[in-house]
Amino acid sequence: MSEILDLVRNVTSPLLAGHVPPVEALKLLVSKILNVVRSKSAEGLSALSFELEALVLIIHTSYGALSGLPFSSYG
Repeated sequence: MSEILDLVRNVTSPLLAGHVPPVEALKLLVSKILNVVRSKSAEGLSALSFELEALVLIIHTSYGALSGLPFSSYG
C-alpha cells in the first residue's frame, strides 16, 4: 500500500509544481496499468487505489483548467 502512495506522490508532486514527473515513476505507473490490462482482472486491487486515481485525475484536470491550457492538452 505504501508503494502505491509513494508512486502517487512521486507523480503528483512534480505536476503540482508545474514540472514533468520522473521517468522512473511514470514507467512504474504504466507497468502497473499494463499488468492489470493483460491479466484482464482487477483482483487484488483496493478501492483506495481507485479513489487515489480519481483524485489524481481531478488534480490534473484542475491544474490544466486553472492554468488556462487548452482542453486538448490536458483533457
